[in-house]
Amino acid sequence: MNPVVDGLRQAYEGQVTFTLVDIDEPDSKELKQKYNFRAQPYFVILDGEGNVVQTWFGIVPVETFEDAFSTLTSG
Repeated sequence: MNPVVDGLRQAYEGQVTFTLVDIDEPDSKELKQKYNFRAQPYFVILDGEGNVVQTWFGIVPVETFEDAFSTLTSG
């Protein structure tokens, strides 16, 4: 999934903020609980106020992310 995420990060630079979290790090425990981490890979999309808009786990097609980003960035 790294190539997909890297491509999306470039395509949506300035519109979407990406934060990568290493779930194996002990410091990520709070985030895993907050966002109900279930499996790897795990993706959470937040709106501008920090509310969860959507979550996915496993392999996600790039088009799924693009649709979600388009909805959020179109206003």
